[in-house]
Amino acid sequence: MKTIDIMTRDMHQLHGANKVTEKLILGRTHFLEHGLELRYVFSQDGIIDCRKPYQSTLGTQLANRGYQRKRKWIETLKKIPLYRTKMVQKRLIEKEITANSRVLRLWNETEKKPDLLIFQDPFTAIYFMETQRQKVPSIFISHADTDPLEQLLMTRSGIRGTSAEREIRSRIEALFCYVDRVVTICKSSQSYMEEAYGMHCPCIINGIEDIGRKTVRKYSSDDGHLHIAIVASVQYRKGQDLAVKALAYLKEQDQKRIKLHIIGGGSGFDEIKALITELHLEECVTLYGPILDVGQYLPQMDLFLLPSRADTVPIAVIEAMRAGLPVFASDVGEIAEMIQGCGSLIHADVNSIRELYEGLLRGKYNLTELGIASRTKFLKEFQLSAMIDQYSLVLQNL
Repeated sequence: MKTIDIMTRDMHQLHGANKVTEKLILGRTHFLEHGLELRYVFSQDGIIDCRKPYQSTLGTQLANRGYQRKRKWIETLKKIPLYRTKMVQKRLIEKEITANSRVLRLWNETEKKPDLLIFQDPFTAIYFMETQRQKVPSIFISHADTDPLEQLLMTRSGIRGTSAEREIRSRIEALFCYVDRVVTICKSSQSYMEEAYGMHCPCIINGIEDIGRKTVRKYSSDDGHLHIAIVASVQYRKGQDLAVKALAYLKEQDQKRIKLHIIGGGSGFDEIKALITELHLEECVTLYGPILDVGQYLPQMDLFLLPSRADTVPIAVIEAMRAGLPVFASDVGEIAEMIQGCGSLIHADVNSIRELYEGLLRGKYNLTELGIASRTKFLKEFQLSAMIDQYSLVLQNL
């Protein structure tokens, strides 16, 4: 029996990489079937013992007042020109990397080291590579759509095209040589890695556990409204602002027929809340904040919307398919293939979403048939066991 540990930056932020880590933990019994034992997850938040019952804490910090004050302070700093300079951004990146010293300290304190390592975060992996003498067979999971630095350059745009970007790219390249295998989660990333680095990386599509839903609900809301869910971290990348603005362009009688449910917290939560107020859409849009178990809400909805400006293989889309919801989402990452036959693609712009709203209200889409197709495709392609089977194959061959 080979043992596996996972290293990642943290286990409190509600984003895709952490959701995948959770699914790996929940798939522990499937790993055992392949002769692999998932032991621990190491992060700056501490150690998770995967052999004990797992209780998610993703997103819970968002309701903490201290965290909210810290986020507001950071958002204020971002508006200062000095903060956006290369010098400051480079220093912040280095701070993010060295913050992983706690992760490595916890790992070094364990008496018996694992046979295999999974890195979920590039900065954690870089810090391990640059500070540890002991080499362990490992894989790095890239959660990018294409460029591994895509998200970093969105948040640290001050380094774009500078020596600081070149330096971090060289460290990323060194990481790719250090680990035994790089795994991508979408085909666009797989193609990018082939073209940019000459690496053939296995592509493993995300999967989730089934919740035993046996029937697909009928799409006829008792209140006469069309209920649309968006589940994602509230941020510019996910495009919740586009969905809200599109409502403002509808005729008043059409606005009243739509209920938009935005589920999730994040750095853009206050901005979305202010936008809803500014556009006088309080009766049309409900903000939920972070919800740990979206499974109880999704079956109440009529369809799922994700207007992302950039994405990979969103777990939220798979959760919607598991609930038997038609999915309407942007043509980014792996989404086009994911939702084929289960909904329709949109552009991440206000006009495209407005046209979608109007088409839905006119009965352009057969939501019942799309919902049945969505549930069927989930069962066929996005089960957790299938994902674990593929990771097990990669790990066994290291």
